[in-house]
Amino acid sequence: MKWLLRIIVIGAHLLAAVLLFGGIFLFSESEPNRDEGTTSASDPTGSENAEPADEPERERQTRGKVEDRESERSFLERLRRNLLSNRKKWSLPPGLKQKASDCTTGAVVNLSDPAVYWEKNLTKTVPVASLTKMMTALALIEYIEGEEGLSLDSEVTVSKDAAGMGGSQIYMERGESFTVRETLQAIMIFSACDAAYAAAEFFGDGQAARGVRLMNQRAEELGLSSLHFSNPHGLPVYEENEKPNRGNALDFSLLAAKLLQYPSVVDAASTWITYLREDEEEPFQLVNRNRLVKDIPGVNGMKTGYTDRAGWCMVLTYQKENSSFIVTVTGCESKASRNALAEGLLAWALKKSGQKGESAGETYLVKEGDTLYEIARTHGVSVPELKQANNLENNIIRKGEQLVIPE
Repeated sequence: MKWLLRIIVIGAHLLAAVLLFGGIFLFSESEPNRDEGTTSASDPTGSENAEPADEPERERQTRGKVEDRESERSFLERLRRNLLSNRKKWSLPPGLKQKASDCTTGAVVNLSDPAVYWEKNLTKTVPVASLTKMMTALALIEYIEGEEGLSLDSEVTVSKDAAGMGGSQIYMERGESFTVRETLQAIMIFSACDAAYAAAEFFGDGQAARGVRLMNQRAEELGLSSLHFSNPHGLPVYEENEKPNRGNALDFSLLAAKLLQYPSVVDAASTWITYLREDEEEPFQLVNRNRLVKDIPGVNGMKTGYTDRAGWCMVLTYQKENSSFIVTVTGCESKASRNALAEGLLAWALKKSGQKGESAGETYLVKEGDTLYEIARTHGVSVPELKQANNLENNIIRKGEQLVIPE
């Protein structure tokens, strides 16, 4: 019995010793962890605390992007409300009214003092041809501004599909590279369909279809609900389940207002002539499809377009001194009638607002094919008044001549 009691006592002592030394071992193992925790809290490079330190910054960046998008939409929604609550619906001069009968839809918008001066089927959705490229340009410029490491000098590499595009083009070759700036110029100046497709692949992570989805998503985010795109260039759609790119005059006017916030887009859209592939023996010349950027000081864009179904379209932007206007016309019967209408509407709007434009307030630059009768009709004056103001003895006028437009 005694030996049994001794064994129990010895066992109890052994157990107590094991527990004691085990507690000391565990304590010594856990102590460095507390020290590391203390050190990492004061050292931002500590691995355990790096993630929590970065998380608030990522949240701030995400929240910032969301707030920016909401602010952009609020700006356009506020502009839309102001325009729709101030629709002048003024009558056009007889000659200009006749020209306006040639288009399907249209709008004259004053941005500096928000108002719709003139409208025709303002919210009617119609095919828009290459006006599509306005959204392509917006998606491209927003993409490089939103992605770290990208800039106007980043390279866009041409794919087989982009090189194979038809329509207006700069004849891109597979594997060729252009900067984002050059791609933007090709889109906004020359209305190049291959450049638009390459851009959509660029901001669509290699897939043009994904780029088009982003364009539609962006239109929705901005509240431009009439806009819808099946491709990034505006060429006719031949698939049975696809509809042509479309929108209304009001939403394209608002899209133009948005694009005016990007100097790189305005710089491209307002350029009359520039060159690509300048290091080659024969550089490729880009001549703006919108000749009014050359003819009227203050015109700085924005885009032209044409297909059989859409007719001749234009979104014209004008900014000079404290004056800012957008003229949108779609469905015109010819390039000449479209240009004459857009120019006449701008001239009329400037006169209505009390501003003086090159072709509206004081003088008009005579162009090839102009007649005294057409100029008088466009500006709402009579031929005798025009002749008297310019001391003309007959109806002969010459290209490049400056005519005074009587008030």
